[in-house]
Amino acid sequence: MQVKSKPFLVIGLWLLCALIGMLVYKTTNTPTKPFIGIWTGSTVVQYPHREVIMDLQLIVDDAKNESARLISSFSSNEASEEILQSNVTVDVTVIKRGEDKLTFSLLNPSYSNKTQLEEYIGRDLPEQGTLISGQAWAIDTNEVFLYLTLGFGEKFGAVLTRER
Repeated sequence: MQVKSKPFLVIGLWLLCALIGMLVYKTTNTPTKPFIGIWTGSTVVQYPHREVIMDLQLIVDDAKNESARLISSFSSNEASEEILQSNVTVDVTVIKRGEDKLTFSLLNPSYSNKTQLEEYIGRDLPEQGTLISGQAWAIDTNEVFLYLTLGFGEKFGAVLTRER
């Protein structure tokens, strides 16, 4: 009887090891883990009456929770216009993971010079709630493409490159 049960024991141990390995892999490897670091880029956002240069800095420091911070610095696009210097910092929260992209939302905005930014773009900005939603695709290990939809319907893309 022992000779017949030996192959079942080997198969059972092999399945147990495979299951443990799969569980360890899933808990240590998240889709955001390869992207831990600081990413920077810039884009131009067109509002009805003006264009705004947006410099972006994405800080991914916690792959386990799949969260990050996005800092956006706004400045005027033309030198002859009034000077605009404003920042907004938001929390990035992953909503949905796909095979080739992440869908996320930007929450809890924190502004500097909010009034100046509102006057410049001619819009009231939210104090809380979702500011922007977006999607991200990895171009390669050092570049990420963000496609963002602002709360007012404006859409734009930006390529971010790894700083560190």
